[in-house]
Amino acid sequence: MAACSLPVGPSARLQAQVDPTGRWRTFETAHFNVHVREEYAALGPRAAGEAEAAWAALAALLPPPHRRIELVIADNIDDPNGYASTYPLPNIVVYAIPPAGDVELESYDRWLRLVITHELSHIFHLDQARGWWALGRSVLGRAPFLFPNDYTPPWMREGLAVFYETRLTSAGRLGAAYHRAVVGAAVGEQGGLKLDAENTPTGIFPAGVRAYAFGSAVMGDVSKRLGDSVIARFVNALASEPIPYLEIGAAWRRATGEGVGASWDSAQRVGGGNLFQDGNYPPPPTTQLKEQRLSIAARVSHDGRYVAFAANDGRDATRLMVLDRRPAGDTTPHWRKIARLNDVNGLAWMPDGRVLVSQLEYRDPYSIRSDLWTIGMDGRARQITQGERLREPDVAEDGAIVAVRTVPGGSEIVLIEPEAGARGGAAVIRGGYDARLKVIAPSQIGVEYATPRFGGPDTIAVVRVHGGWHDIRLIDRSGGTLRDITADSVPDIMPAFSPDGAWLTWSRGDDTPQIVGIALRESPDRIVQLTAESWAAYAPAPLGSDSMYYISYHADGYRLDAVPISATEISLGARQDPQHMAPPAPDAGAIREHGYDPLPSLRPQYWVPQAYAEAGGTWIGALSAGNDVLGRHSWEATALAGLGALRGHYYGELAYQYAGIRHAIVDASLSHHPSLLIVTQNTPAGPGNPTTACCNNDDAWNAGVTLIRRRWRTQAALRLGVELTDDIQAERRGASLSGSLTHIITPALAVSPQDGWQVGFHLRHRERMQGPLQSTETVVQASGYLSAASRGFARQVFAIHGAFGTVSGTDPVVFSVGGVSSGGVDFLPGVALGGGLRTFQVRGYAPGALIGRHAMSLSLENRVPLALIDRGLGMLPLGLDKISASLFADGALAWSAQHCPDFVINSGSDEACATGIWSVGAELVSDVAIGYEYLLRLRTGAALRVSDGGRAGVWIALGTAF
Repeated sequence: MAACSLPVGPSARLQAQVDPTGRWRTFETAHFNVHVREEYAALGPRAAGEAEAAWAALAALLPPPHRRIELVIADNIDDPNGYASTYPLPNIVVYAIPPAGDVELESYDRWLRLVITHELSHIFHLDQARGWWALGRSVLGRAPFLFPNDYTPPWMREGLAVFYETRLTSAGRLGAAYHRAVVGAAVGEQGGLKLDAENTPTGIFPAGVRAYAFGSAVMGDVSKRLGDSVIARFVNALASEPIPYLEIGAAWRRATGEGVGASWDSAQRVGGGNLFQDGNYPPPPTTQLKEQRLSIAARVSHDGRYVAFAANDGRDATRLMVLDRRPAGDTTPHWRKIARLNDVNGLAWMPDGRVLVSQLEYRDPYSIRSDLWTIGMDGRARQITQGERLREPDVAEDGAIVAVRTVPGGSEIVLIEPEAGARGGAAVIRGGYDARLKVIAPSQIGVEYATPRFGGPDTIAVVRVHGGWHDIRLIDRSGGTLRDITADSVPDIMPAFSPDGAWLTWSRGDDTPQIVGIALRESPDRIVQLTAESWAAYAPAPLGSDSMYYISYHADGYRLDAVPISATEISLGARQDPQHMAPPAPDAGAIREHGYDPLPSLRPQYWVPQAYAEAGGTWIGALSAGNDVLGRHSWEATALAGLGALRGHYYGELAYQYAGIRHAIVDASLSHHPSLLIVTQNTPAGPGNPTTACCNNDDAWNAGVTLIRRRWRTQAALRLGVELTDDIQAERRGASLSGSLTHIITPALAVSPQDGWQVGFHLRHRERMQGPLQSTETVVQASGYLSAASRGFARQVFAIHGAFGTVSGTDPVVFSVGGVSSGGVDFLPGVALGGGLRTFQVRGYAPGALIGRHAMSLSLENRVPLALIDRGLGMLPLGLDKISASLFADGALAWSAQHCPDFVINSGSDEACATGIWSVGAELVSDVAIGYEYLLRLRTGAALRVSDGGRAGVWIALGTAF
């Protein structure tokens, strides 16, 4: 599916999915169907107003789509995001949680306005089709390959959307501080980013954010030099190119008068570095940690001894790390890895020495909520809230917890008071504190909150976002306003008090964000600058009145730095602020409200021609597929008619899936597949020539229900299925039970799943309907992964995989042993590459090298990172991200009484036989980029067949071996 998303920080990695369950409402406007769950239906008219206003603004610049837009407002994931897809229908999904205080999205006026404008820009851009593309769409409908503008690299798509989000709102990320830091640091510290590298997807920091930052820099630069209309000219030009992949440069040149490379280089010739010229610099920082991917603030314990930090360098899972600044018997500070974390939304210290963590966790297969855990220095974690949606917590010395609570479309500040007489907040974690959770700053339309911090027993600093302005306000425990520290359009985020309450510090700046502060006791009205970072400084964590930690942005990741709070602070001048706060949301006009109906979006929207050739005959026909807006229903159908020897026969497949039950998915499929038979008729003189005869019918009917349980690192599934098959051998009926349990991590730079395991089983019983023959198959598989230090860009991984299978019963069913297990890739509906997953793989041998009623296999691998390439081939949709190697040993056994290979083993009174094969070899693994945004893992291998005289086998396969 063609899709574009609006990532925000580490949450961009989340597999966003709408919750298809429950009751939904639909609001119809002139150009949109807005779908909202009943429990937050009030967001429907607000979103509809923003959508219609964005439509009117974009329609004045670009040709509008010819179809109504499906707009889904979701609230099942506690993270701001959105994405757009163009087929089978133009569809936008928006997660309504505003990104208050987020370093990447601090420049917004109204969140729904910004995200809807951004995603609608994708629809206007990608939905265009001219020339033969328009002709193809008039014949085939909205087939997935008939969207020419979708054949552009992500930096063009996202850069265009950021350009329009900025032009058409009073905020946006074009030229905003974070994007300038991304581009400026890459240019200033690494000599810039090559164009072909940006055409290759990668996990290198800042990963997917590069497309937004560099793409918008290019669009902003060319529009500044050549006028805004140049962007629309490029969109229109490419929409008519017959081969877009090869004509992107030509379309760009026609629109701009210059090559893509020239525009790319021009955008990177930007100024950078600090802006101070009077020599009055704060002292240089001391770096504690490098190459970090999270901008979560470090937190200092109440006694000042420990510093907690959420560390992630792309090589391992996010971990809670603690620095002991005064270790006993050692003068050298050192970090300890305490516990593994999910996506983190804030840290704080409890008075008793535990760390309070807000992190995301699945509540069900579709809902991801932010809740609170406590983690001790022994790594033991305990969840203390369930579905409260609390983030960015802080804890007072008496154990009171203040946090941001997410609500549909907004946020509020809540306070959890400690139980009377409790020491160190101990009563809070025992449960039963829900009655003491009080809202002290309620949610309001147009007002959001972020990062509350205690500055003493009765003072709390919060980020208050109103009309797009991020300002610092001091409130008391009842929510009453004590003082507004700032009141202008400069983003002020991430406040923090020094432990003694002498300083209030925060990150400020719409040019180059720096840490600023107020000496509350000495100069309470004088804001001074405390850092002089070249690109950006965020998240202060004062150690006292004399020093602090903070996070600085660099090309290879964030750094945790420490700096003295010096007497040579830089005074800030007065702000002359021409920017006004955003007005209220517009009205959508006429709206018709009704219950959600899946049928309009479920109807067929396209068909794809299909053709298959067999000896003596040919199949021709079409494939179509669809799903409703929420993903509750999905289907795929293929219908083919035979020609030649197959004339008068038909081929058909139909599959359906229902996901409207929270913890279960129901599926059913039907297929009818006639195939030609190769028949040899003997003559008295000897064997005759093979001829074809029609036809053998392979018919199958399957149905099942899958139960799902999902957590951040663990997934479990259990499927119960029934089947009915009719082929050349027999007509069978049967039932199956299969399950899987997975607990692994795969960091951004990983070359393999690591530090975890997965197990699965499959139990299948079938019996012939015309006779007494029956069989029961049992297969169990398990894999384990253990990472170890490596000098490469990622950790090396030791992996093991084993499988065991047995068949009982009278039906002569056997297992096939040998061959290479390969994954598959579906490029388009009906067009796939690869496949051939094998339970009992032994690389170097042909499939079926052994057969038997019982089989077992074992594989051992050492997966080693070799090189991080991140380069492409100019503007061609090909690239290479990384290379790794795998050294392996495979072995397998197969045995049965019916199929005796070379030797016999006497086992009791039953005569059984067994034989084995094994191989050793190596694979070169390349993560190849195709289509600008898809990474295809390509394995090229060679093995010595040890049990076959040392003969060699070679292969090419997709995906990981296991």
